[in-house]
Amino acid sequence: MADPTPDSMKEFRQMIWHNIVEISKLSFVDYFPVLEKIDPQGIRRRLTSHFGETFELFGRLIDERLVLRILGKTKAEEDVTYVHKPFDLNYYDNQFKKI
Repeated sequence: MADPTPDSMKEFRQMIWHNIVEISKLSFVDYFPVLEKIDPQGIRRRLTSHFGETFELFGRLIDERLVLRILGKTKAEEDVTYVHKPFDLNYYDNQFKKI
């Protein structure tokens, strides 16, 4: 990840672990698709919650990195991380010129 603090890295690991646990559970819906709308075990509800938290964490990390970049507090080697690439229009301009 971008520049993970120990807290954010621990939070990320927990979120991924919760997602893996929920995805690996057997569901009645797998065997009885009629029950899909009911979600009798609540797996879809919990997965929605876990994925939402994961996306929020990614959003926070990206926002932090963008603020640091705007303030000029990032190191030169950090500017080549993949978090910045979608926001760096010059990078994409140079990549398309090479083609």
